[in-house]
Amino acid sequence: MALTILVGYALVYFAGKYGAYFLNLLFKRVIFGNLRYAGLGALLIAGIFVTWLIGRSIAGTGGYAWGYLFGSYVVFPIMVVTMGVAITIWREGRKNGARQTTPKKLY
Repeated sequence: MALTILVGYALVYFAGKYGAYFLNLLFKRVIFGNLRYAGLGALLIAGIFVTWLIGRSIAGTGGYAWGYLFGSYVVFPIMVVTMGVAITIWREGRKNGARQTTPKKLY
């Protein structure tokens, strides 16, 4: 069951990432500068929606059941997917040399 939830959240992440990419193509300009952050935003919205569903479905049953479901269906999968994205960003930065650039002056 936990693997199914992880796969579902990963699919939401990739849908958000490639949805932002296709919006950039559609409007022929950069609306979303970093597509990974757009995917994480979609992941956060899905987590809020699942939290609302959990809260609505078990109203009045007690705090323990809600806390367990919130942790196993929202917090853990979002944490795993976010760590995967963070590791990917970190490895890509190391592969590209991780050179720091100074910001451009606006004047």
